[in-house]
Amino acid sequence: MKSKQEHPFFELTVRERKGTFIILLISISFWFLPRLMDRMNSNKDKEIRYHNLTTAFLLKKEEEKNEFDLERKEDVKKTKRNLTFFDPNKLDEEEWEDLGVRPKTAQTIVRYVTKGGKFRKPEDLRKIWGLDESLCEKLIPYVKISSEIKESNQMPKYGKRDTIYSKKERFNQAPIFINKADSVQWESLPGIGPALAHRIVAYREKLGGFVSVDQLTEVWNLPDSVFQKIKNRLKSDDFYKKMDINSCGKTEFGRHPYFGFRLAKIIVNYREQHGLFQTLEDIQKIALIDKIQFERMRPYLTIIKQ
Repeated sequence: MKSKQEHPFFELTVRERKGTFIILLISISFWFLPRLMDRMNSNKDKEIRYHNLTTAFLLKKEEEKNEFDLERKEDVKKTKRNLTFFDPNKLDEEEWEDLGVRPKTAQTIVRYVTKGGKFRKPEDLRKIWGLDESLCEKLIPYVKISSEIKESNQMPKYGKRDTIYSKKERFNQAPIFINKADSVQWESLPGIGPALAHRIVAYREKLGGFVSVDQLTEVWNLPDSVFQKIKNRLKSDDFYKKMDINSCGKTEFGRHPYFGFRLAKIIVNYREQHGLFQTLEDIQKIALIDKIQFERMRPYLTIIKQ
């Protein structure tokens, strides 16, 4: 009689193998699913944060637009309420505001007139920086400039004598010092209007003062023909600022037209790595500064001994 063969200890039946696989699959699922959920929740949080930031940005822009539109509507309402004929050369700040002009713009206009600027025709209102175009169009038909200003706008030709000074006579007035002259003095020169006078003064402030008369040729949109006419009237002086090469930071260097923020960063980094400059010429050790550029910068540099 044959003995019954025993089932091997490590041998599994088909049914047992299926059960083991299912248990293993369930175990992996319990390990993997929580991590998958965490990842999905993290991405969802990021999307929510991005959506919130985008929404906040759009709401802020919409709020700014609504405020701007509201200001314009108030300006229009105010203008309709107070619109009468006026002479722009004789109004004070409060009267400009009554016409719908914003306080800051009104202050700029009055300052311009106080320093000698004149509105010679209604269309000159368009030259006012900050004046809304739609408001400007509404005001122009009501501009009424006095006859005195109109007559002064009709300058006699060279060589003719009249009660009003000719351009030639004005040109022969006292010299103008390039670092002391204000906008009104610049406007007294032939070919220099309010906008160009403003650019000259603004560029002078960025430089810290002009070293020579020839630097006026660097002013944007100043025609060479105008410079040639006025250069004999101009006198240089020593009223310009110098920067200590060993203490100035990136901001002060960067705002100067001859340096800029890229070069300012390089200068400060070089100084931090190699120590203080002993002479002005040492700045030429920086590869980006050649001899021509150094000579241009030199008048504005100094070394203050500690």
